[in-house]
Amino acid sequence: MKLVIEALKIDKLCKRPYEEKPRIEILQGSPTPAVLGRSALGYDVTIWFEFQPTEDIHLVLPLARRKRTSVRPDIVITKGLVQDYNYTSRLLDVIRNRSIIIECKEDPYNKWGRSIRNQLSDYRDLYAPKRIIIASLRLTQDIQIADKTFQTFRHLMGR
Repeated sequence: MKLVIEALKIDKLCKRPYEEKPRIEILQGSPTPAVLGRSALGYDVTIWFEFQPTEDIHLVLPLARRKRTSVRPDIVITKGLVQDYNYTSRLLDVIRNRSIIIECKEDPYNKWGRSIRNQLSDYRDLYAPKRIIIASLRLTQDIQIADKTFQTFRHLMGR
């Protein structure tokens, strides 16, 4: 998420409706954004960490297709400030067809490569993102269902 903030040149945090001061709030599996920010490039951005718009989101996709349904992408980014995130249908409407999903992988490809197709397909069905990006710390192959695969992301993290 740090790299996303830097890449988007977010230089000002914006506060949520219930806050006195703006801050980064990291909550796993939550509709609450981690970052509401203003970019030096001239636009506002909302970023979620392990986005999950509601606890029962598993019921949105037909579970009969397979045993496990992926519902929680690592990072979701949407242009604009999203401050109405308490109503699932409104929140999904806001991010559908406008968001970027980044799925981060640190394990070797052989641990996640077989399941990634279903995972990204679930994300496309549920969230209809504009783009899906895979960021991997290790060398991996390009993933056809993703829009972009960043391999060996490690050098960007100063390792």
